[in-house]
Amino acid sequence: MAAGTPPLWGWGRDQRLLLAATAAIGAVALLVGVASEEPPSSPPPASVEADVNSAPAAVLLALPGLGPTRVDRIVEARSERPFDSLEDLADRVKGIGPATIEGIRPFSRAGDPAGKEPAPDPTP
Repeated sequence: MAAGTPPLWGWGRDQRLLLAATAAIGAVALLVGVASEEPPSSPPPASVEADVNSAPAAVLLALPGLGPTRVDRIVEARSERPFDSLEDLADRVKGIGPATIEGIRPFSRAGDPAGKEPAPDPTP
């Protein structure tokens, strides 16, 4: 290239290097930011408990680790007879094991609510 002739693309070597460095720094910053973010999932509040024997399928779908197939299996199994406990749920429903039970335990229950006695029979 002759002296005084502008570069073919309008930018000189220094400008192209500066542009490349800026793009590389921006890409690295984006990768670091994405890698450090936590997943956007938010579990249900701990004060809410879904009864697996009576909760609608849409509510069961909101529990961590339960997808449509597992929820369908829960609904089918509970129609045969109610679950006595979450462990009974794990024993009777294919695809639900100890890890799933521990994931849903803070947000669900089965059988009699913990610490509550059954209501007295009104007939004498």
